[in-house]
Amino acid sequence: MAEACLKAAEREFFTALDRVVYGNPFSDKRAQLIQQLVPGATKEDLVVDREALARLVEPRLRPFADSAQLNRMSVEDRRLVQSGFLYVCYHHHVRPIDELIE
Repeated sequence: MAEACLKAAEREFFTALDRVVYGNPFSDKRAQLIQQLVPGATKEDLVVDREALARLVEPRLRPFADSAQLNRMSVEDRRLVQSGFLYVCYHHHVRPIDELIE
């Protein structure tokens, strides 16, 4: 079975997203990275709309929703895509988590 690979643009996007996922959530560097990943968004836009990036990530993950497709990927590409799934999953649940904390 042939190994599936991310295209260069996909790898670049998911690598940047991986830095967002595992980066310091309070750093300016992470905020700038998110701003680069969300075309046209200002820093202020992203403060108000915390899920803007998640909405962009979700459709990019659809081709990889099949576990067989993920299993055919290289370890590094699979790890990058899985970070994307973690990011989207977190954003699906962050609001109830925040409410629970309050």
